[in-house]
Amino acid sequence: MRGVSLLFLSAGLVLGFLRAQEAAAQAALSKVNRGFFIENKGQWHPDVLYLYRGPGLDAWVTRYGLNLTFIKIEKPTLPLSPDLPFHERERLEREHTTLLGHRVLVELEGANLHPTPEGLDKKPGYYNYFIGNDPSKHASFVGLYGEARVKEVYPGISLRYYLEGGAAAV
Repeated sequence: MRGVSLLFLSAGLVLGFLRAQEAAAQAALSKVNRGFFIENKGQWHPDVLYLYRGPGLDAWVTRYGLNLTFIKIEKPTLPLSPDLPFHERERLEREHTTLLGHRVLVELEGANLHPTPEGLDKKPGYYNYFIGNDPSKHASFVGLYGEARVKEVYPGISLRYYLEGGAAAV
């Protein structure tokens, strides 16, 4: 019985440690400048050129135009007992969370279906995408840019996607 008590004590300490680490990681991430466009190096569908991910917004720059996905997560404050087990707390929070969204597709009528993407204002960092066990679906050192340009959308016309005051602009 002593071994079981020790196991539960160890599990409780590990869960407490993980919760503290999660809080520290979230605090650190909230300070990171996420104002950048992520290039597509094969980690997404080939129609996608760049992705800008902002608070409540995913802006997918595609060869057809722009796909805006607005997301709002509503998590009500639940009066949960501090003695409630972790898995039960997670289940209740999941059941009472509401996900709201709206999608806007902007298609460029008559545009060149094979424009040339160009990332400008390269940022000092990158993402790695290791999706599954198939190395052909892995993308490493994926560049981050302050501006995404799509050249020759129409003859002699390029589109410039950039950040202004912390928000994405065209």
